[in-house]
Amino acid sequence: MFTIEFYQDYADSMDQLQEADNELKGAVRFIASLSCVDGLVVLSKQLHVKSFGTVITRKELPDAVHVSLAAMPRTNLKPIDPKHFGTRHRSLFSYCHANPDSLGFVISQDGEIRAVMKLEENLVMWEHIKVHQFLKSKKMLPLPPSKI
Repeated sequence: MFTIEFYQDYADSMDQLQEADNELKGAVRFIASLSCVDGLVVLSKQLHVKSFGTVITRKELPDAVHVSLAAMPRTNLKPIDPKHFGTRHRSLFSYCHANPDSLGFVISQDGEIRAVMKLEENLVMWEHIKVHQFLKSKKMLPLPPSKI
């Protein structure tokens, strides 16, 4: 049987959940606003902003960038010459190649989002990253049930 105390606990929990959700959205918007400054935003492993407007000084490119066609790349990595891409991509490739524990995102002028990370010896790039608004739009097919 439900009691008034149970309902009050539930309502308080929902308020706290909404507050946490709003804080998270605010933090994401703030970090996204830092990307308007020319340069890149550098985050720690705990996702704390370490710097923004950062200029890449290391320019050594990897021999290839491997495009992954799957979320968890194991095989089917398609190597591409990094010189095929523009300045912001090449800067991120250089940074991620030199800093193996980094994860980078490039947002192109056309809105395309790519993620870059060094996995073992390969610099891997994922294309067509879907953002939260797109996921909520119901344009994507539902994901298959997890096999875990």
